[in-house]
Amino acid sequence: MSRWGRHVFPSKIATLHASFVLAGAMARAFVFLACFPSLTIYVLPGIVGESKRCLDVATYCVGDMVDYAVPSLWLCLCAILPLTETNPGVGCPLQDTTGATVVVRLLSSHFDELVSIPGRVAPEVYVMELTRRRKVAKVTSGSLVDLYPHDLQLYSVPPTCNISLAEFESFALDRLKVLRVIEQVSIKEQVKNFEDKKNAVLAELKKSGLKSFAKLIMGSGTGCSDAELQARKQDHISHFILRLAYCRSDELRRWFLSKELELFRLRFHCLTPEGIRSFLHINNLDYSPISAEMKASLKDKLYESTFMLSPTQVETLEFYRVPFTEVSDLVRARKIYLSQGYAFIPNTEFISVLSSIFRENLSHALSLTARRLPDLEDDERLFRILKGLHHTYTGEDYIVSKNKAGVHVEEIDSLSQKSFPLCMRHLHQHLRANHHLKHGGRLQYGLFLKGIGLSLENAMRFWRAEFTRMMDVDKFEKEYAYNIRYNYGKEGKRTNYTPYSCLKIIMENVGAGDSHGCPFKHTDLSTLKQKLLGYGIPVAGVQQVADYVERGHYQIACGKYFELSHGMPAEAGINHPNQYFELSQKVLSGSAPTIKTEPGNLLLHPAMSFVSHPCCNTLLGA
Repeated sequence: MSRWGRHVFPSKIATLHASFVLAGAMARAFVFLACFPSLTIYVLPGIVGESKRCLDVATYCVGDMVDYAVPSLWLCLCAILPLTETNPGVGCPLQDTTGATVVVRLLSSHFDELVSIPGRVAPEVYVMELTRRRKVAKVTSGSLVDLYPHDLQLYSVPPTCNISLAEFESFALDRLKVLRVIEQVSIKEQVKNFEDKKNAVLAELKKSGLKSFAKLIMGSGTGCSDAELQARKQDHISHFILRLAYCRSDELRRWFLSKELELFRLRFHCLTPEGIRSFLHINNLDYSPISAEMKASLKDKLYESTFMLSPTQVETLEFYRVPFTEVSDLVRARKIYLSQGYAFIPNTEFISVLSSIFRENLSHALSLTARRLPDLEDDERLFRILKGLHHTYTGEDYIVSKNKAGVHVEEIDSLSQKSFPLCMRHLHQHLRANHHLKHGGRLQYGLFLKGIGLSLENAMRFWRAEFTRMMDVDKFEKEYAYNIRYNYGKEGKRTNYTPYSCLKIIMENVGAGDSHGCPFKHTDLSTLKQKLLGYGIPVAGVQQVADYVERGHYQIACGKYFELSHGMPAEAGINHPNQYFELSQKVLSGSAPTIKTEPGNLLLHPAMSFVSHPCCNTLLGA
């Protein structure tokens, strides 16, 4: 056997031939460098026997897999492993895509096992940096200023930075909250002009803890503070995350496009004149006002054709000459002057031009994203977040009841008539009439009762008393008691389950004979009307509720039902059965603020006009 095989290798790998050594080491080195362009390599010189030959031995590892012990005459690759207190090593910290720190280090614990040479001297360790050249934009302290010079963006370039999975989910949920706020404010009948809409949106954003987005709306557009730059970065990344979630179907794409467009228009209207000029310059949008001579020659025509402008305004405002195809909405509404294929628009309507550009770019980008979506589905972590994002409830979870005194079994009948939302009132009546609920109904109603303050002990009493009218106690204890304790986190995984939100209830699959779900969605309209009339709702009110139901606005219908049954609207709207209960209790106790509304007006929820689903609510005003 050769000197290599006799002295270098332990018995368990002695079958490896020396001729494999150099070729294998170099091949693995190139493959490894292709995966990790920046790598620290350790050179380990050693003394072997009388010839004083130089030997390098290390272990080539990826993750937990040890491949081979590879000797070479010059260098070997070492493992990329986390640096821990129990297994320290020397190395240079690198950053992986998740932001975790990793090091390149020598597996010193394996070195003595892999190399057994008489007369060997303890190796010295030299560190050498080897970096494969590639074009990568280096991150500098001022890079955010270059990447995000303005509050408003057209989102033409996707982000390239690294974020953690937690940030990915957090950014997505925050952006979704913003778009839902935009949607909810848009359908409020009290919002009659731009100022009302801006103030309502800002109030809701601050109330929801989305102050960074509120600052983007209120900002001048050109600030460079660290807080503004970070807010722009989150705005940029979160927009592209939601593209991944909402490119899946035509309905979702329409919903996302319409809400992003509304948000864009709102933010543009809030810009200062300097901010508008800066935005146009940054995005290479070359639009210049018409000359004073052209404006003077067209003065009469501009006054006659432009909507709601006085002669004085025509003189003071700037007008732009653009292809009429870029302002189809103004052409459709006959608000502007047209001549030879061009539209003359005042600067107050210039947002129509930008809206057309924004809509076209985003619509095209969503189509392209949808084509590449299958490539992303291999990553289960991201796919799980994105797939269910449009079903995600973003409000309060009501896992802990605010009713410190709790609810007693004897009070439930009375509360069901006064303060239960229609879905829970229906379940309670079904339970009293049939002394049984199917699994879906028990989950929905049981978690609601838990959320309003019914203790586990009282819940067991309540369900046992009702179910044992149709079965003996032993059957109840064997088949149903476990599930009740499970809901309270006392069995199984011991998870403290949250009550169902309106969105979850609306999206439930309800079959024949089931009593759970949303009555406004899952009940026949004629049956629903009869039920509302039986609860004392006037005929005109029943028709108003029915109109919302027919348009698929189930939570708005629930809000109208609350207004008709309590004599005042739900200012925050209805997006959770337990929220309905708490608001009802406040109204009945006199602690709810009095809200003045015009007759027939309904205050709709800022928290969710997402009513049933973006798919059936593409444009709520439609």
